[in-house]
Amino acid sequence: MYITQGFIAGTTDGEVTTLGREGSDFSAAVIANILKSKEVRIWKDVDGLYSADPKLFNDAVLLPRVSYRECVELGYYGARVIHPRTILPLRRHAIPLYIQSFKTPDNPGTLICSHNTEPVKIPCLILKNKQCLMTLTPKDLGFMAEEYVEIIIAEIKAVGVRINLLQSSAVNLTVCFDFDEYRFKPMIRRLEKTFELRYNNGLSLLTISNYTPQCINEHMENRNILLTQQSRKIIRFVYQ
Repeated sequence: MYITQGFIAGTTDGEVTTLGREGSDFSAAVIANILKSKEVRIWKDVDGLYSADPKLFNDAVLLPRVSYRECVELGYYGARVIHPRTILPLRRHAIPLYIQSFKTPDNPGTLICSHNTEPVKIPCLILKNKQCLMTLTPKDLGFMAEEYVEIIIAEIKAVGVRINLLQSSAVNLTVCFDFDEYRFKPMIRRLEKTFELRYNNGLSLLTISNYTPQCINEHMENRNILLTQQSRKIIRFVYQ
C-alpha cells in the first residue's frame, strides 16, 4: 500500500511548486499511470458527474457512465468536477476512473472510461457567470485577417485571461472571457492601440451539449441574448 500526498510537486530545477486547480486528482492519475493501476477512485462532496451543476439547475441528473472524451469536452467548457488534464494519464493505460461521494459512499457514482457503449444523449449544461463580451474592430478599417486574430489572442493571453468563446466576422472579432478587474484595464490598454472596442460586463455564458429545442426554450426563454454560437452538438449563449 502506498500513502502519499497530492498537489505538491517540484520543478525541473528542484524547486517546490504546486499543480494548480484539481492538482490532487491529477496526482492520483499520474501515480496510477506509473503503477498501471486497475482503477482509480476519487472521493468528492458530490455523487459524481451531473448533467449540470445541481446547485444551479433543478433538473440536473447523475451521469452513471461517460467516456474520457465526453469528460474532457465537458471540462473544457467549464464543468468543474474533473479537470481535463486528469484524464490523459489514465487514458494511456485505459484505467477506469470512479467519481464517488464521501457523504454517500454506497452510491455507485460515475464511471469514466475509455469507451462508453451508450454515449451521453441528454442535454448537459455548463454555466459561467461574471463574463465579459468584447467586440474588436481594426482601426485601419481592414478585414479581420489572421494576423489580427493572432494579435488579439496574444494580447489577451499576455495578461493572464482565458478566452471562453471566440467568434469572427469579416470586420470584427468577438471574445467572451471571465471578467477580472485587475487584468481588464491592462488588457484594454494593450488592445485599444490597434482596435476599436465595445464590451459588456456582468454577463453569463451558458453552454448546452446535446441540446434540444425544448431544453433551449426552457433555459433561454425571455433572456436578453447578445451572442449565439451553434454546432451540431453544442450551442452556446452569452446573455444578460
